[in-house]
Amino acid sequence: VVAVGVTSYDITTANIENGCKVIGRDAFYGCSGLTSITIPKNVKYIGDGFIADCSEIETVIIDNENKWFTVSGNCVIDISEKKLVAGFGNIVIPSDGSVESIGKKAFADCRGLSSVVLPNSVKNIGELAFSSCRNLKEVYLPESLSSIRDDAFSGCTLLKRNDFSSEIEALIAEKRSYRYGDVIVINYAGTKAQWQAVRKYCVFSYGSAAAIVAKCKDGETV
Repeated sequence: VVAVGVTSYDITTANIENGCKVIGRDAFYGCSGLTSITIPKNVKYIGDGFIADCSEIETVIIDNENKWFTVSGNCVIDISEKKLVAGFGNIVIPSDGSVESIGKKAFADCRGLSSVVLPNSVKNIGELAFSSCRNLKEVYLPESLSSIRDDAFSGCTLLKRNDFSSEIEALIAEKRSYRYGDVIVINYAGTKAQWQAVRKYCVFSYGSAAAIVAKCKDGETV
């Protein structure tokens, strides 16, 4: 049995059948009335963005016998890959080393997210991970970070800033490939040199951040 998607946006509770092994990509996308999901023990795969834009979700229950996924700090975590698949409600990303990457669309359209702190185990932020988090005001990234994928912060309008020093403006001009997108600001635990070594993929595409300015422990940089 494969859960590939839900066509009714009126559902409030989803109890997935015991025989289900796969929850497809964007399976419950946009189910704005959905408040709880129960995932059985046999589910081995959960697709990207499976609860994206489900702003009312309060509970995700995963069977204790499930060997592949767990819930901690209101985060659905792929145990073997140490990947945060999705977040909901009042999110506290675990700092016990169980999360090394933020998955694609993990927090997409998460309207309740106003601040996020990534622990020092996180190495990678996936494509569209925080896209359209319209109420996101603060982001704290760890020294352990090595890459940020495409459009990770696209549509995060409250991270936008316009006032920069002439030095930062010059760096922004070098990075900007298109005229689209805002300049966003995040907090980074490392140095400017460490930030510049982080691999940043296509943050310049239409609708995404034109550049990311990092507040590092030794100053700001792009």
